[in-house]
Formats: sequence, C-alpha cells, structure tokens
Amino acid sequence: MKQDSLILDTLAEDSNEVSSPFISVDEIGAHVALIKVPEKVNVGDTFDLVIAVSWQSQGGSLLLLPGNSVNVKGLDQISVRQESGRSIKAGKELSENHFIYRIVATDTGHFTIPAMKILAPISQERSFEFKTEPTPIIVESPYNFFPLLIAFVALCVFMAAAFWRNRRRQLAQRKKEEESSVTKEQKEAFLLLKQRVHAADSREWLLALEKVCLSWAKVHLGEESLEARIQKGDYPEWKPLMDEFVHARYGGGSRDSFMNLETWKLAAKLMDIKEED
Repeated sequence: MKQDSLILDTLAEDSNEVSSPFISVDEIGAHVALIKVPEKVNVGDTFDLVIAVSWQSQGGSLLLLPGNSVNVKGLDQISVRQESGRSIKAGKELSENHFIYRIVATDTGHFTIPAMKILAPISQERSFEFKTEPTPIIVESPYNFFPLLIAFVALCVFMAAAFWRNRRRQLAQRKKEEESSVTKEQKEAFLLLKQRVHAADSREWLLALEKVCLSWAKVHLGEESLEARIQKGDYPEWKPLMDEFVHARYGGGSRDSFMNLETWKLAAKLMDIKEED
C-alpha cells in the first residue's frame, strides 16, 4: 500500500510555544497508510477498510480521532472502531493505531473511496491531520448461478428421459422379439396338430390343441386363465372352443377326425392363423 506523508494543518497561528500533553508529530515522525481495501466486491457485500497510523512512541502517547466517514454513492459506512498496539523495531518503540471502517456495498459501479482523514488534536486550538489518497473500488453484481442450475437440471432431466425412452424401446423390442419367437413356436406346434388330426388320439389331440391355444392367449391376450374369463362372460367367441376342451378333459370319448379338423379351423380363426400357413 502507498503511504502518504503527513499533512500538517494548523488551525490556529502558532506564534508562541504551545504546551501539550501529546508528543509533537514533528518529533515522532508519524505516518498514515491504507493497509486493507479490496479492489472488487459484490453488491450487498460487507467489507473492512483499514487505515494504520504509526509513530515512534518515545514513551508518549498520541490521541487520534476519525476525521470523516466513507459514505458515498454506492458505499455506506456501518461502523468504525479503533485498535492500538506497540512493538519494538531496531531498538525503537513504535506505536500503531488501526482504524477499521465497516462498509457495505449498496450499488454496482466504479466508485472512489474518499481521502480518509485522521485528526490528532494537539491542543484546543491546534490539531494535525493525517490523510490518505482517494482509492478506487469496483462493485459488481454477484454471479447468478440460478440459470446455470436450471440448465444443469434441464440437461439431467433430458438425459434421464432419453435414457428411459431408450430403455423402454429396448424392452419393447425385446418383448416383441420374445413374442415373435413364442408365436413362431406356437404356430409350428399348431400346424403340426393339423398334420396329426387324422392319426392322433382325439382326446390327446384336443388337449394338445388346448395347450397351444392357452399359450397363445397368454401372450396375445395377456390372460393367465382364459377359461375363468370365459366363465365370467368375457371372450364369448372362445366359448365354443373352450367347451370342446372341457369335454375332452372330463368327458373323453373318441371323435371323428373331421370334427377335430373343424375344431382346428375354429382355433385358427380365433388366433388369426391362416390355413395355408
């Protein structure tokens, strides 16, 4: 920090020697310095401006008072406090007073902290003035993370939606492939039954046909128990075929192969399987 030389402001003419309990500033070699001030702050921030006044003590003391405030456009002074201390350097006793101005930034822009004055009264008629140089400071708007946060959340939502959309597409494709595989097996088993319609035992043939039909209904109709739904009145078009399966399970008896072929054609119609397939 740049130190400013002592400015002597005599408020009354010094024609006679003035008796004072304070040490003469000329004798003690006092200096003032602005030792802490930020270059940039955000609007709404509170910061400290620290001014140090130091002198060679020589066993004496010096009364120091703030001579002005920091209040300017965009900067408001909240408080000021004083801290003092002593140290030994090169065999000499030094005293140092810190004036700590608490300031809040109330507006954005480029501002100038005025020259800060520290007064050292020597008598009722005479005082000395320490003065710093004016200091520039920039007050900026705080960075707004909200748009970035919104963009990040939107990106996450988009990626999640894309992931689940792709996941559903894969599951649907896998289900379609599985259904296609099952349908192919069912169709092969169904067509094989047509070839055995004249040679197979009627009861065994009907029970095999029932197994194929129930498997088809589970995949294409989503029904685990087609017979129970038919008994409740659902799927009335399937009732004649289901009655034949029930009769084969509990009634038995032989049937003409022509009747079995008609049953096969009915099942083919219900399952939308062409006879030429």
